Amino acid sequence: MRAFEFGGGTPAEFVERVQGVLADRGLADHVSLRREGDELVVGFRWMGRSELRYR
Repeated sequence: MRAFEFGGGTPAEFVERVQGVLADRGLADHVSLRREGDELVVGFRWMGRSELRYR
């Protein structure tokens, strides 16, 4: 299992960095990450759609 570590910065910077990594790895069509208020929302699209929300 690979983890994504982010040693500092704002939540917006974290989302921006992860979105860049997803795009670089060709995963942006299947995985999305965004902030909605104080929640972090991760979306998965592959033969359907799922969403996980973290506070």
